[in-house]
Amino acid sequence: MLAVIKRSTWPSDMDVARKGRFVRQIPRFGTPVLCNPATKFITPLFRSICLILRMLMSLWLPDVSAKISVEYSKANEISGPEKASILGNYSHYSEASDISSNKQPLERMQNFLTLVHDVCFQILGSAGPCLGNEFYCQSEVLECLISSLFPLLHSIPDYRLRPLIRIFAKGYVLFCPPELYEVTVVPLLTNLCPYMLKRLSQKWAVMDQSAETKSDVCANEDADNQEILEEQLHRMLTREYIDLLVCVMQGKKGTAVADGRDVMEEDFAAAPQNQFLGELGHLILRNRDLFPPVLLSLSSALSWNDSTASVRATSSCLPSIKQLVAEQMLGEDEAHHIFVCVLMGLQRHGQNEVNASLLFILALHSYELFRPLYPSLVRVMLQIPGCSFDQLKRFDEMILNENHSRLVSEKRKKDMFRNLVNGVIGKNISMMFRNEIRIKNLPSLFRPARNSRPGVLDDGTMDVGICKLFDRPSENIP
Repeated sequence: MLAVIKRSTWPSDMDVARKGRFVRQIPRFGTPVLCNPATKFITPLFRSICLILRMLMSLWLPDVSAKISVEYSKANEISGPEKASILGNYSHYSEASDISSNKQPLERMQNFLTLVHDVCFQILGSAGPCLGNEFYCQSEVLECLISSLFPLLHSIPDYRLRPLIRIFAKGYVLFCPPELYEVTVVPLLTNLCPYMLKRLSQKWAVMDQSAETKSDVCANEDADNQEILEEQLHRMLTREYIDLLVCVMQGKKGTAVADGRDVMEEDFAAAPQNQFLGELGHLILRNRDLFPPVLLSLSSALSWNDSTASVRATSSCLPSIKQLVAEQMLGEDEAHHIFVCVLMGLQRHGQNEVNASLLFILALHSYELFRPLYPSLVRVMLQIPGCSFDQLKRFDEMILNENHSRLVSEKRKKDMFRNLVNGVIGKNISMMFRNEIRIKNLPSLFRPARNSRPGVLDDGTMDVGICKLFDRPSENIP
């Protein structure tokens, strides 16, 4: 089925496509649409794919897992090759990815369940770019997916949830035609985003708490390895979900890959003020039920203990804030929460140069947007160590006065704001207690005086005979 989806396509020549009846007029689209010949044969099978995925997810339910035979009780666990690829131990499983080389029944079953699970999501992920607009017109496919899978998401681990985000959801969003955003992408995100925000926030809170209470000596090496694996899986899931939100908000398309690899290639480290929202991003921010979990996910990712996810989230935060402030859709509590998340991100990732620069710019522009609307933001700033009321007052007078603000250079504005938030910017422990030594009136290094006498060749009046060396010899010389 996956091979049919990937190999079947319409002719590249438009004239040949018209003659072969590959071009159809669909009422929802203003222009003719190219149709895949395999669509009418593949579409009825999507319901079976959803049922297979539902069955695989139901194996994680406690009442179902209790009925599994003891010999296969670990069949749902992550396989050895997949674990090795996550932890980077490729040498131990260089040939273990081949199913035929695994002789143990348990390993065969693990590979089989993993293969079926991934291939099902690859089929769904490849349907968008391969089958085209006709696939998105089939509303029953999305309804079946939401009703079958989403009620069971809480029961599956992170490594089973990743294909849903990385393979299916990202490709589904990227290749959806703009005319069908409201009937396809918005219902999908309305069911997915609130759950992902709750799941990721709870897991990061548990990880932060365990990092604070972890003892230096580990009693069980296997338990420690399992904890490292779970933490790495959660980081990968977080990054992939933030990538999905960036695709949603900014509509950035890159290499269209639906087999599980990255779907977009972009520079996440670009300055936040140079980022813009896409058509889908504007649509989501106008949806009062959908934009809170999306915006909270992006703002919370700024302070999660993952520098990569924080960098990726900054690219969509500022344009989203500008849009919401312009349409007056942000309340005072929401503005305080977003600004506090930015400051917490500075505190956690301040020692990282890239993160610190992006978060500082985001904090500066956020304060400029929020301060005229919410004067109570001053209380948040005064809680920063080293931030005095007089300094903050001078900075507020500068940014609140539009005429004066235009005359102030951007560098001076950044320097003043840096002095205000410097107490919250995190530093490496090796730099926290550094004693900077500054020697005033340091004498200049001794440099020998240059010889002022001109050289022999510099004096044009003296003839040193160099030109005579190149004169032609006299003819009377034998």
